[in-house]
Amino acid sequence: MKIDGTTQTFAYNKAIWFTKETYQEDKPALDTTESKLQSYWTLPFSELRLSMTVSGVTRHITVNYQASSLYDVIADNTFKPTSVGKLAWRQLVDGSSMQNNCDK
Repeated sequence: MKIDGTTQTFAYNKAIWFTKETYQEDKPALDTTESKLQSYWTLPFSELRLSMTVSGVTRHITVNYQASSLYDVIADNTFKPTSVGKLAWRQLVDGSSMQNNCDK
């Protein structure tokens, strides 16, 4: 998946997270064009690499997490704990903060 946080395509409450339908499947390149490929619901994994680019600076974190697909992690809309702490998430974006009472 490639998501542009300045658009609403993959906003938190959008149906695109809960379907097994591709989005711009002809755009699989490692670039900034949004896409959702079939691998979202077919590819098992044991690690996720999350990257964020802000003001031209790209930072990454790796999350150890095993699942049969990213769809299976996200589509049931329930919290899934990880071993990644708040500091690691905040270091993805300079000057970022967490919402009050964000204890998960």
